[in-house]
Amino acid sequence: MIERKYLSSVHFFRGLAALAVCMYHFTNRKDGFLADTDIIKIAGKYGGYGVHVFFIISGLVIPFAMHQGNYHLKDFKRFMAKRIIRIEPPYIVSIVIVLVFGYLSTLSPYYRGQPFHIDILGLLCHIGYLNAFLHLEWINPVYWTLAIEFQYYILIALLYPLLASKKVYIWASAVLVFNLVSFLIPDQNFIFYYSLYFTIGIIIYKFFVNEINRVSYYSLISGILIAVFLKFEAAGLIAAMLPVVFIFTRWENKFCRFMGNISYSLYLLHVPVGLRVINLSENFVKNEWARYLIILLALIITIGASYIFYLWVELPFKNISKKIRYDDKKPAYVVNSI
Repeated sequence: MIERKYLSSVHFFRGLAALAVCMYHFTNRKDGFLADTDIIKIAGKYGGYGVHVFFIISGLVIPFAMHQGNYHLKDFKRFMAKRIIRIEPPYIVSIVIVLVFGYLSTLSPYYRGQPFHIDILGLLCHIGYLNAFLHLEWINPVYWTLAIEFQYYILIALLYPLLASKKVYIWASAVLVFNLVSFLIPDQNFIFYYSLYFTIGIIIYKFFVNEINRVSYYSLISGILIAVFLKFEAAGLIAAMLPVVFIFTRWENKFCRFMGNISYSLYLLHVPVGLRVINLSENFVKNEWARYLIILLALIITIGASYIFYLWVELPFKNISKKIRYDDKKPAYVVNSI
């Protein structure tokens, strides 16, 4: 069988997930901005499941990139270097933006929140994502998901040789243990709570590189989806089914690629930028229909800011990360990774 090299729909799903999370925070984060019975607010509440879609995409693209790059356990340090260079600098810069915008907001005569204050311990714990383990507050509510992702990077770097095994009982046992641990550690701050979503991505990866046949793929996915429904109910199931059903559909257009490219920047900035637009507008806009327009305006401004952030901050480190290869004899692959 010919190994497939590219999955264009990853851009679509990454952009869709980022937009869904934006809508969740824009419609539900600010109490009283929209009425609790407002249909937009009710629908926006489910945008939080965009995070689960991100987990599925990571479950797919990270091992696929490792497969393409001929990863071995001896490459652990290089793998972590690639991920740290790719993810951490934009994350750090976004922390600075949150602090600066937070301070500037308190200078406005329309500010109604708490006085500007920095919890030094909580801020320092953002390095290494220690807030998740110490149960400290994040200065940006989306950062908790980056802690989950970083745990995944460490686990996949250690377990990939097992997942890549041609022997079914080896890789299947690794996946089974990964999911069983969720019963031992039910804390939502740990990756194991969301292991089913990452596992969906891993199974898609196995099928995509022709390591399992179609019957095995559908059988495994069906079993996992049942488990998702039992644990995360109907909304969690729908979030899982979207990429499962449409991941092999070709969505190749400039808009999807654009949104996929800026999705990480959009994810980092939509709270400090877009939600701040909504908070400011609350002082002047009281009509609910007009507030719909404010949400749209906040989204447009956030997308614009995210594009600039992508070009100036994210893209340079993304390019540096691509230059790190596991096998110096092989060319670097361009993979749809985060």
